Amino acid sequence: MEEEKRAKILIVEDEQVVAHFIRQVLEDKGYQITGVATCMDEALASIEREQPDLVLMDIVLRNSDEGIQVASRIRDMFGIPVVYLTAFSDTATIEAARQTLPYAYLIKPVVPCELLTTVGLVLERAQLEKALRESEERY
Repeated sequence: MEEEKRAKILIVEDEQVVAHFIRQVLEDKGYQITGVATCMDEALASIEREQPDLVLMDIVLRNSDEGIQVASRIRDMFGIPVVYLTAFSDTATIEAARQTLPYAYLIKPVVPCELLTTVGLVLERAQLEKALRESEERY
C-alpha cells in the first residue's frame, strides 16, 4: 500500500486486548490507525480531528448499546462507513444495529483474514460510492 493511499481507520473498542489485536493486524497490512476510542465522546472527537476513511465500532461499549448510538451519529454527521464488531449476535442487537445502515458486521473473536477482507471490501465500496456521488453532482 503506497504511503499516500493508506486508508485511515478509527477503532472504537473498549476492550484493550481486542483493540490492540485489531490494530496490529491492520497496521501489519499497511493501514493507518488514527486512534482507539473507548466511548462516544472520544470517537466523535477523534473523527473530527483525524477524518478517518472507516470506523470499526464495537456495538457494546461500557456495558451499553452506546456503539449503536455512536454509529448513528457518525453516519448522520460525517457519512463515514462503519463496520460493527460484536460478540452479540442475538436478533434484537443485530436489528438495532441494522437501523444505522452499517457496511458490515464482524463477530468477535475477530479472525484476521475476515477482518482484512471486510475492511478491503468496505473501503472499495465507499470509494466507489463517493465517486458516484461526485459524478452525479457534476451532472
